[in-house]
Amino acid sequence: MSQRIANFTLPNIFYNVTGKEAEKLLMKYGIEGEFLVRPSSTGENAYSLSIHRGSRITHVKLNKNGDFFSIKDCDVFTSVTELINYCISNTGYLKEHNGDVIVLTRPLSWNVRKYDWNYFHPNITGMEAEKFLKEYGKKGLFLVRQSQSHPTDLAMSVMLGEGKVCHLKIITLSDTFDIGGGETFPSIERLIEHHRKVPLIMDKGNVLRLETGLATTKIFIPDIDMRIEQLTRTDRNGKTLLSSEFDRLQASESQRVMYTSQKYGKKEENLDKNRYKNIVPYDLCRVKLKNEGTLEMNDYINGNYVEILPYEFTDMACINKHYISTQGCLPNTIDDFWQMVWQEESYIIVMVTKEVERMKNKCTKYWPEDDEILTTGRYNDIEVHLEERIDKKNYVIRIFELYKYKVVDNIGDKSIKIGQRTIYHFQYTGWPDHGCPKDPYEIVSFLKAINEYSYNKCPVDQGPMVVHCSAGIGRTGTIISIDIITEYIRVQGLRCFIDVLSSVKMVRAQRSGMVQTELQYKFVYDVVAAFVRDRTKEYEMNRLKSDIKILNPTTPNSANTISLTSSNSGSPRNNQSYEIPNNTTKSPEPSKFEFFTSSYGSNNGFQEMLHENDNRLYFPSHESPRDLRNSTESPKNISINGFGEVMFSNHSNPFNHTPIEQRIQECSTIMNERVKLQPPPLPKRKNPPKEFI
Repeated sequence: MSQRIANFTLPNIFYNVTGKEAEKLLMKYGIEGEFLVRPSSTGENAYSLSIHRGSRITHVKLNKNGDFFSIKDCDVFTSVTELINYCISNTGYLKEHNGDVIVLTRPLSWNVRKYDWNYFHPNITGMEAEKFLKEYGKKGLFLVRQSQSHPTDLAMSVMLGEGKVCHLKIITLSDTFDIGGGETFPSIERLIEHHRKVPLIMDKGNVLRLETGLATTKIFIPDIDMRIEQLTRTDRNGKTLLSSEFDRLQASESQRVMYTSQKYGKKEENLDKNRYKNIVPYDLCRVKLKNEGTLEMNDYINGNYVEILPYEFTDMACINKHYISTQGCLPNTIDDFWQMVWQEESYIIVMVTKEVERMKNKCTKYWPEDDEILTTGRYNDIEVHLEERIDKKNYVIRIFELYKYKVVDNIGDKSIKIGQRTIYHFQYTGWPDHGCPKDPYEIVSFLKAINEYSYNKCPVDQGPMVVHCSAGIGRTGTIISIDIITEYIRVQGLRCFIDVLSSVKMVRAQRSGMVQTELQYKFVYDVVAAFVRDRTKEYEMNRLKSDIKILNPTTPNSANTISLTSSNSGSPRNNQSYEIPNNTTKSPEPSKFEFFTSSYGSNNGFQEMLHENDNRLYFPSHESPRDLRNSTESPKNISINGFGEVMFSNHSNPFNHTPIEQRIQECSTIMNERVKLQPPPLPKRKNPPKEFI
């Protein structure tokens, strides 16, 4: 028996549901490869893994032996999470008898409404809870999360002061909650309210009193409108949740700035290159200009690289975005700006300001007009030509052609051209000087246009997108944060969790003051919500207009039980796999070392669209499986007779006299309820799509 170690963390994978409920959830909200872990009916602290296999659900029994978990006794893991991590990392660890691999991709995203409190934090570990509480640092601050050792229970993490956090297990039995004080409560709210008044006696006589719940900032995408409404509510002190959340952002920023160097921007020779003397880049991630000539030149420009930080912000590891956040040009930094654009192989420039606002210069014009040629670069080695200008509502697209010449004796030699590049310049002109745009859909449209150009017109290996306003922090940070979050939703789908606070923290970790005001922070929420609504509507209409992919033929209309056996190829690290031969024994719950697969009948043309038994349409039949008919789909060959019976034997069919427009609307509603609203993730940048959706 060998112990296996997993090397990365998963979001919450545990759901307190039955096997049948797991099947419904996965078929309704999941896609192939997604999974969840649930309690097994075989006993306490026993779990089963339920996996979406396309047209069916496979259940795997997870065995517990003391403090270890396993699928087969030859390999053990210290936790269920480690076991699942190993299965994800080692594709081929589980195989069917015919050699088909059972693939696990990611946990199912589905909001656990039972735990829908502000201070309940889904998908976090004890270490993450400590990090959140220490960041705020207030004694008596607490949060509630799912227990990692006993996922059907809850845990409370509480700040004790002096940098210490304690974790208390909350035992959940039949909708009662017990924290170990000898008294049970019918709800978490009652338990917390009690211990706000009556302190807990800890070990060594220490007293613990609950004070304030730390509100979660994770949002389940379908609940984003509800979350925005919650942000406007006031607490007992008359403060909105939005203000409290922004205060947390400011507090974490203050701590980071204390320990982050910004000395280069404050050097005497660089002061005249800063538009605002107090806004300078972090040294660690600042952009450094390279020398091409023989003279030593200053490498400073007021700009920072901003990218995804996958080790610190693990949720964002699935996306790949790169930016340069910089200030609006000064007359003496135009040459440096174009040098940076060429050097960093950037193709997209995003400008979120006018040149002049309220009689104040916000950015020196750094581009040529129609018949002009701008000679620039630190060695006069770059030419900029305006090829086209496209005026849109509230923004302008300029297409420039850049020509790069060889530097000879510290000057560009116009007879030796060494490169050429097309630059796409997007200037948003509708942002008010003090405030945010009234219509968040304008920014949704603006960013959609930018990303369409980026994916369709720029090379796969393009450099970072250059984004600037005037100072390069407020509007710039807002645009970058929105683009990162919406890209995450594009990749993960419309049933994922997002964290606006965490996303802005990641951006601020690379340039101070990004998303400068509370109003801009609220605007991030508003634009993301608008993007979700737009994306949902767009996806629903695409599903109605385009062909739906027909999945592989399904297996017979029953639950098939198949035993799990081990192959003879050694340990999993040497490509061991567990093969699954057929077994016709039926079982409502998998026994030891068994899988069972639930598949839906062949009368369903599209497995994404399935009715629940309680409200599906029946019609007379002497054949058992033929009473099932999916009333919203086109007839398949094998069920055409049943389709006819539906249309002609049911005289009260409401569709008989329904206008086509209403039928389309009703169909859209049905799909919204029955179909998982998640398009497939965008492919990696190596194969960019022809049409950016």
